[in-house]
Amino acid sequence: MDPAIEIEAEKLALLKSLESLFGSITIESIADLVDGIDYLLLQHLGESLVRQAAHLFNADRINEETQSFQVGNIRIEVEIASNIQQEGCLLVCLIPRDLDLQKSEIRLRKAMEVKIDVPGRYSLVVYDLPTLCSIRDKDLLSTLTKDVFIVGHNWMNEKTMKCIRQANYEANQSLYEYMRTVVTDPRILNGFVFSALMDEKDFVVLDETAIYNAISLAANTAWKLGRSPADVAVQAMTQVVPRADSVIADTINSGRTLDFDLTAGKYYQGDNSFTESMRAVWGSSVSCFPIMREGKMLVIALFPTELRSELEPILTVHGPILEQIAKDKIGHMKKILQILLQVRPSNWAETIGQFTGAFAASYIKSLQHH
Repeated sequence: MDPAIEIEAEKLALLKSLESLFGSITIESIADLVDGIDYLLLQHLGESLVRQAAHLFNADRINEETQSFQVGNIRIEVEIASNIQQEGCLLVCLIPRDLDLQKSEIRLRKAMEVKIDVPGRYSLVVYDLPTLCSIRDKDLLSTLTKDVFIVGHNWMNEKTMKCIRQANYEANQSLYEYMRTVVTDPRILNGFVFSALMDEKDFVVLDETAIYNAISLAANTAWKLGRSPADVAVQAMTQVVPRADSVIADTINSGRTLDFDLTAGKYYQGDNSFTESMRAVWGSSVSCFPIMREGKMLVIALFPTELRSELEPILTVHGPILEQIAKDKIGHMKKILQILLQVRPSNWAETIGQFTGAFAASYIKSLQHH
Protein backbone atom coordinates (compact mmCIF):
# COMPACT_ATOMS: atom_id res chain seq x y z
CA MET A 1 0.00 0.00 0.00
CA ASP A 2 1.09 3.58 -0.64
CA PRO A 3 3.07 4.88 2.42
CA ALA A 4 1.14 8.16 2.25
CA ILE A 5 -2.09 6.21 2.70
CA GLU A 6 -0.58 4.36 5.67
CA ILE A 7 0.38 7.66 7.32
CA GLU A 8 -3.11 9.08 6.87
CA ALA A 9 -4.63 5.89 8.26
CA GLU A 10 -2.50 6.20 11.39
CA LYS A 11 -3.52 9.84 11.82
CA LEU A 12 -7.17 8.86 11.47
CA ALA A 13 -6.75 6.09 14.06
CA LEU A 14 -5.17 8.58 16.47
CA LEU A 15 -7.99 11.08 16.05
CA LYS A 16 -10.56 8.34 16.66
CA SER A 17 -8.77 7.33 19.87
CA LEU A 18 -8.63 10.92 21.11
CA GLU A 19 -12.27 11.54 20.26
CA SER A 20 -13.36 8.36 22.04
CA LEU A 21 -11.72 9.56 25.23
CA PHE A 22 -12.00 13.32 25.11
CA GLY A 23 -14.58 14.13 22.46
CA SER A 24 -17.04 15.55 24.99
CA ILE A 25 -14.52 16.98 27.46
CA THR A 26 -15.33 20.30 29.13
CA ILE A 27 -13.33 22.95 30.95
CA GLU A 28 -14.02 21.15 34.24
CA SER A 29 -11.94 18.14 33.20
CA ILE A 30 -9.60 19.72 30.64
CA ALA A 31 -6.60 19.02 32.92
CA ASP A 32 -6.98 15.32 32.15
CA LEU A 33 -6.42 16.01 28.46
CA VAL A 34 -3.46 18.38 28.69
CA ASP A 35 -1.75 16.23 31.33
CA GLY A 36 -2.36 12.88 29.64
CA ILE A 37 -1.84 13.76 25.98
CA ASP A 38 1.77 12.59 25.90
CA TYR A 39 0.81 9.18 27.25
CA LEU A 40 -1.73 8.76 24.49
CA LEU A 41 0.62 9.91 21.76
CA LEU A 42 3.40 7.57 22.85
CA GLN A 43 0.94 4.74 23.11
CA HIS A 44 -0.24 5.41 19.57
CA LEU A 45 3.30 5.83 18.25
CA GLY A 46 4.29 2.43 19.63
CA GLU A 47 1.22 0.75 18.15
CA SER A 48 1.85 2.46 14.80
CA LEU A 49 5.45 1.25 14.69
CA VAL A 50 4.25 -2.31 15.16
CA ARG A 51 1.50 -1.99 12.55
CA GLN A 52 3.91 -0.48 10.02
CA ALA A 53 6.91 -2.67 10.93
CA ALA A 54 6.92 -4.41 7.53
CA HIS A 55 7.46 -1.07 5.76
CA LEU A 56 9.75 0.39 8.43
CA PHE A 57 11.97 -2.52 9.46
CA ASN A 58 11.46 -5.31 6.89
CA ALA A 59 9.56 -7.20 9.55
CA ASP A 60 7.02 -10.01 9.33
CA ARG A 61 4.76 -11.97 11.69
CA ILE A 62 3.37 -8.77 13.12
CA ASN A 63 1.37 -9.39 16.29
CA GLU A 64 -0.61 -6.36 17.42
CA GLU A 65 -1.97 -8.23 20.43
CA THR A 66 1.51 -8.75 21.92
CA GLN A 67 2.83 -5.55 20.30
CA SER A 68 5.73 -7.38 18.65
CA PHE A 69 7.05 -8.45 15.26
CA GLN A 70 9.82 -10.60 13.85
CA VAL A 71 12.95 -9.76 11.89
CA GLY A 72 14.82 -12.79 10.55
CA ASN A 73 12.92 -15.11 12.90
CA ILE A 74 13.90 -12.98 15.92
CA ARG A 75 11.02 -11.55 17.92
CA ILE A 76 11.31 -7.79 18.44
CA GLU A 77 9.46 -5.69 21.02
CA VAL A 78 9.21 -1.90 21.06
CA GLU A 79 9.96 -0.08 24.30
CA ILE A 80 9.41 3.65 24.74
CA ALA A 81 10.66 5.79 27.63
CA SER A 82 11.93 9.25 28.45
CA ASN A 83 15.69 9.73 28.29
CA ILE A 84 16.46 10.71 31.88
CA GLN A 85 19.87 12.00 30.81
CA GLN A 86 18.52 14.42 28.21
CA GLU A 87 15.54 16.66 28.81
CA GLY A 88 12.90 16.62 26.11
CA CYS A 89 14.26 13.44 24.54
CA LEU A 90 12.21 10.30 23.95
CA LEU A 91 13.89 6.93 23.43
CA VAL A 92 12.32 4.30 21.18
CA CYS A 93 14.17 1.00 21.49
CA LEU A 94 13.68 -2.16 19.45
CA ILE A 95 14.54 -4.99 21.85
CA PRO A 96 15.35 -8.54 20.58
CA ARG A 97 13.73 -11.29 22.66
CA ASP A 98 15.84 -14.35 21.94
CA LEU A 99 18.02 -15.96 24.61
CA ASP A 100 20.34 -17.53 22.02
CA LEU A 101 21.60 -14.22 20.64
CA GLN A 102 25.13 -12.97 21.23
CA LYS A 103 25.67 -9.68 23.08
CA SER A 104 26.97 -8.12 19.88
CA GLU A 105 23.66 -8.93 18.19
CA ILE A 106 21.43 -7.40 20.86
CA ARG A 107 23.55 -4.34 21.58
CA LEU A 108 21.58 -1.23 20.64
CA ARG A 109 22.92 1.60 18.54
CA LYS A 110 21.50 5.00 17.66
CA ALA A 111 19.97 4.55 14.24
CA MET A 112 18.01 7.74 13.75
CA GLU A 113 16.93 11.02 15.36
CA VAL A 114 13.67 12.83 14.64
CA LYS A 115 13.10 16.43 15.75
CA ILE A 116 9.57 17.25 16.90
CA ASP A 117 8.57 20.85 16.16
CA VAL A 118 5.52 21.14 18.39
CA PRO A 119 5.27 22.69 21.88
CA GLY A 120 5.05 19.41 23.77
CA ARG A 121 6.97 17.44 26.37
CA TYR A 122 9.37 16.06 23.75
CA SER A 123 11.42 17.84 21.11
CA LEU A 124 13.52 14.89 19.99
CA VAL A 125 12.82 11.19 19.36
CA VAL A 126 15.82 8.83 19.18
CA TYR A 127 15.50 5.36 17.68
CA ASP A 128 17.89 2.74 19.06
CA LEU A 129 18.08 -0.53 17.09
CA PRO A 130 20.05 -3.78 17.45
CA THR A 131 22.58 -4.68 14.77
CA LEU A 132 20.31 -7.40 13.40
CA CYS A 133 17.66 -4.83 12.50
CA SER A 134 17.77 -1.80 10.21
CA ILE A 135 15.44 0.96 9.10
CA ARG A 136 14.01 0.24 5.67
CA ASP A 137 12.34 3.60 5.04
CA LYS A 138 13.73 6.51 7.06
CA ASP A 139 11.46 9.07 5.41
CA LEU A 140 8.37 7.07 6.37
CA LEU A 141 9.60 6.63 9.95
CA SER A 142 10.39 10.33 10.28
CA THR A 143 7.03 11.40 8.87
CA LEU A 144 5.09 8.93 11.00
CA THR A 145 6.87 10.05 14.17
CA LYS A 146 6.38 13.75 13.50
CA ASP A 147 2.77 13.41 12.41
CA VAL A 148 1.70 11.54 15.54
CA PHE A 149 2.88 14.42 17.72
CA ILE A 150 1.78 17.23 15.41
CA VAL A 151 -1.72 15.86 14.86
CA GLY A 152 -2.12 14.99 18.53
CA HIS A 153 -1.09 18.42 19.77
CA ASN A 154 -3.08 20.21 17.06
CA TRP A 155 -6.17 18.29 18.15
CA MET A 156 -5.49 19.02 21.82
CA ASN A 157 -5.00 22.74 21.20
CA GLU A 158 -8.22 22.97 19.22
CA LYS A 159 -10.10 21.07 21.92
CA THR A 160 -8.63 23.34 24.61
CA MET A 161 -9.63 26.45 22.70
CA LYS A 162 -13.14 25.08 22.22
CA CYS A 163 -13.49 24.45 25.96
CA ILE A 164 -12.37 27.99 26.74
CA ARG A 165 -14.68 29.39 24.06
CA GLN A 166 -17.66 27.54 25.48
CA ALA A 167 -16.81 28.44 29.06
CA ASN A 168 -16.57 32.18 28.63
CA TYR A 169 -20.15 32.56 27.38
CA GLU A 170 -18.85 35.30 25.11
CA ALA A 171 -18.78 37.23 28.35
CA ASN A 172 -15.32 38.63 28.63
CA GLN A 173 -14.34 38.97 25.02
CA SER A 174 -15.21 42.66 25.20
CA LEU A 175 -12.32 43.37 27.58
CA TYR A 176 -9.80 41.54 25.46
CA GLU A 177 -11.28 42.71 22.16
CA TYR A 178 -10.89 46.31 23.29
CA MET A 179 -7.23 45.72 24.13
CA ARG A 180 -6.63 43.96 20.82
CA THR A 181 -8.17 46.98 19.09
CA VAL A 182 -6.07 49.69 20.75
CA VAL A 183 -2.77 47.78 20.95
CA THR A 184 -1.05 48.13 17.59
CA ASP A 185 1.75 45.66 18.37
CA PRO A 186 0.20 42.26 19.24
CA ARG A 187 3.54 41.12 20.67
CA ILE A 188 3.02 43.15 23.84
CA LEU A 189 -0.19 41.25 24.61
CA ASN A 190 1.73 38.00 25.06
CA GLY A 191 1.04 37.08 28.66
CA PHE A 192 -1.55 39.83 29.14
CA VAL A 193 -4.66 38.80 31.08
CA PHE A 194 -7.41 40.29 33.17
CA SER A 195 -7.79 38.82 36.64
CA ALA A 196 -10.69 39.27 39.05
CA LEU A 197 -11.31 38.88 42.78
CA MET A 198 -14.81 37.83 43.76
CA ASP A 199 -16.16 35.96 46.78
CA GLU A 200 -12.63 35.84 48.22
CA LYS A 201 -11.44 34.02 45.07
CA ASP A 202 -8.80 35.16 42.56
CA PHE A 203 -9.27 33.91 38.99
CA VAL A 204 -8.24 34.75 35.43
CA VAL A 205 -10.91 36.16 33.15
CA LEU A 206 -10.82 33.55 30.39
CA ASP A 207 -10.06 34.36 26.78
CA GLU A 208 -9.26 32.03 23.91
CA THR A 209 -6.38 34.08 22.52
CA ALA A 210 -4.90 34.63 25.98
CA ILE A 211 -4.85 30.86 26.53
CA TYR A 212 -3.20 30.31 23.16
CA ASN A 213 -0.53 32.91 23.97
CA ALA A 214 0.03 31.30 27.37
CA ILE A 215 0.67 27.93 25.73
CA SER A 216 3.19 29.53 23.38
CA LEU A 217 4.98 31.26 26.25
CA ALA A 218 5.06 28.10 28.36
CA ALA A 219 6.71 26.19 25.51
CA ASN A 220 10.05 27.80 26.39
CA THR A 221 10.30 26.34 29.89
CA ALA A 222 7.62 23.66 30.37
CA TRP A 223 10.05 20.89 29.44
CA LYS A 224 12.12 21.76 32.51
CA LEU A 225 9.11 20.82 34.62
CA GLY A 226 8.57 17.57 32.71
CA ARG A 227 5.16 18.85 31.58
CA SER A 228 3.56 19.87 28.31
CA PRO A 229 3.10 23.62 27.62
CA ALA A 230 -0.68 23.16 27.44
CA ASP A 231 -0.70 21.45 30.84
CA VAL A 232 1.26 24.34 32.36
CA ALA A 233 -0.80 27.06 30.65
CA VAL A 234 -4.16 25.54 31.55
CA GLN A 235 -3.20 25.32 35.22
CA ALA A 236 -1.92 28.90 35.24
CA MET A 237 -5.09 30.18 33.57
CA THR A 238 -7.79 28.13 35.30
CA GLN A 239 -6.69 27.57 38.89
CA VAL A 240 -8.66 29.56 41.45
CA VAL A 241 -6.53 31.15 44.18
CA PRO A 242 -7.65 32.21 47.68
CA ARG A 243 -7.63 35.94 48.48
CA ALA A 244 -4.83 35.49 51.03
CA ASP A 245 -2.47 34.40 48.25
CA SER A 246 -3.65 37.00 45.72
CA VAL A 247 -2.09 40.25 44.57
CA ILE A 248 -5.36 41.76 43.35
CA ALA A 249 -6.57 43.51 46.54
CA ASP A 250 -3.16 45.10 47.15
CA THR A 251 -3.04 46.32 43.56
CA ILE A 252 -6.48 47.93 43.77
CA ASN A 253 -5.75 49.48 47.17
CA SER A 254 -2.47 50.96 45.92
CA GLY A 255 -4.18 52.60 42.97
CA ARG A 256 -1.07 52.18 40.83
CA THR A 257 0.92 49.59 38.90
CA LEU A 258 2.41 47.01 41.25
CA ASP A 259 5.35 44.76 40.41
CA PHE A 260 6.01 41.51 42.26
CA ASP A 261 8.50 38.65 42.15
CA LEU A 262 7.16 35.16 41.40
CA THR A 263 10.33 33.47 42.62
CA ALA A 264 9.74 34.64 46.20
CA GLY A 265 7.50 36.95 48.16
CA LYS A 266 3.94 36.96 49.43
CA TYR A 267 1.86 36.34 46.32
CA TYR A 268 0.88 33.03 44.67
CA GLN A 269 3.20 30.90 46.79
CA GLY A 270 0.59 28.60 48.38
CA ASP A 271 0.80 25.90 45.67
CA ASN A 272 4.24 25.06 44.27
CA SER A 273 2.86 23.52 41.09
CA PHE A 274 0.75 26.60 40.38
CA THR A 275 3.68 28.92 41.11
CA GLU A 276 5.84 26.96 38.67
CA SER A 277 3.12 27.25 36.03
CA MET A 278 2.85 31.00 36.56
CA ARG A 279 6.61 31.43 36.18
CA ALA A 280 6.58 29.32 33.01
CA VAL A 281 3.96 31.62 31.47
CA TRP A 282 4.79 35.05 32.89
CA GLY A 283 8.43 34.80 33.89
CA SER A 284 9.91 35.73 37.25
CA SER A 285 8.44 39.21 37.54
CA VAL A 286 4.82 40.24 36.97
CA SER A 287 3.12 43.64 36.92
CA CYS A 288 -0.48 44.44 37.83
CA PHE A 289 -2.55 47.48 36.86
CA PRO A 290 -5.78 48.34 38.74
CA ILE A 291 -8.87 48.33 36.51
CA MET A 292 -12.04 48.23 38.62
CA ARG A 293 -13.50 48.16 42.10
CA GLU A 294 -17.25 47.59 42.25
CA GLY A 295 -18.30 46.61 45.76
CA LYS A 296 -16.36 43.45 46.58
CA MET A 297 -15.62 42.77 42.91
CA LEU A 298 -12.09 43.74 41.86
CA VAL A 299 -10.44 43.52 38.44
CA ILE A 300 -6.81 44.08 37.41
CA ALA A 301 -4.66 43.64 34.32
CA LEU A 302 -1.69 41.30 34.77
CA PHE A 303 1.32 41.02 32.46
CA PRO A 304 5.09 40.34 32.39
CA THR A 305 7.01 43.23 33.97
CA GLU A 306 9.23 43.47 30.89
CA LEU A 307 6.20 44.85 29.00
CA ARG A 308 5.26 47.44 31.63
CA SER A 309 6.77 50.43 29.84
CA GLU A 310 4.66 49.69 26.77
CA LEU A 311 1.41 48.63 28.43
CA GLU A 312 1.18 51.11 31.29
CA PRO A 313 0.53 54.20 29.10
CA ILE A 314 -2.16 52.29 27.19
CA LEU A 315 -3.88 51.14 30.37
CA THR A 316 -3.62 54.60 31.92
CA VAL A 317 -5.44 56.25 29.02
CA HIS A 318 -7.94 53.50 28.26
CA GLY A 319 -8.45 52.37 31.86
CA PRO A 320 -11.81 54.19 32.36
CA ILE A 321 -13.31 52.43 29.33
CA LEU A 322 -12.01 49.05 30.49
CA GLU A 323 -13.46 49.78 33.91
CA GLN A 324 -16.91 50.38 32.42
CA ILE A 325 -16.69 47.24 30.31
CA ALA A 326 -15.76 45.23 33.41
CA LYS A 327 -18.71 46.67 35.34
CA ASP A 328 -21.05 45.70 32.52
CA LYS A 329 -19.70 42.12 32.59
CA ILE A 330 -19.80 41.41 36.34
CA GLY A 331 -22.66 38.94 35.98
CA HIS A 332 -20.82 37.05 33.28
CA MET A 333 -17.61 36.95 35.30
CA LYS A 334 -19.53 35.38 38.17
CA LYS A 335 -20.44 32.55 35.77
CA ILE A 336 -16.76 32.14 34.87
CA LEU A 337 -15.85 31.79 38.53
CA GLN A 338 -18.58 29.19 39.03
CA ILE A 339 -17.16 27.17 36.13
CA LEU A 340 -13.55 27.48 37.27
CA LEU A 341 -14.46 26.32 40.76
CA GLN A 342 -15.51 23.04 39.14
CA VAL A 343 -12.19 22.54 37.33
CA ARG A 344 -10.47 19.65 39.02
CA PRO A 345 -6.81 18.59 39.03
CA SER A 346 -5.73 16.03 36.51
CA ASN A 347 -6.80 12.45 37.03
CA TRP A 348 -5.71 11.32 33.60
CA ALA A 349 -4.27 7.98 34.69
CA GLU A 350 -7.74 6.88 35.72
CA THR A 351 -9.45 8.57 32.80
CA ILE A 352 -7.37 6.80 30.18
CA GLY A 353 -6.88 3.60 32.14
CA GLN A 354 -8.47 1.64 29.32
CA PHE A 355 -5.24 2.16 27.34
CA THR A 356 -3.17 -0.74 28.66
CA GLY A 357 -0.88 -1.52 25.74
CA ALA A 358 2.69 -2.73 25.79
CA PHE A 359 4.07 0.78 26.17
CA ALA A 360 2.16 1.85 29.29
CA ALA A 361 4.56 0.55 31.93
CA SER A 362 7.72 1.93 30.36
CA TYR A 363 6.16 5.35 29.83
CA ILE A 364 4.82 5.62 33.38
CA LYS A 365 8.25 4.65 34.68
CA SER A 366 9.79 7.39 32.59
CA LEU A 367 7.43 9.95 34.10
CA GLN A 368 8.57 8.99 37.58
CA HIS A 369 12.04 10.26 36.77
CA HIS A 370 10.76 13.85 36.36
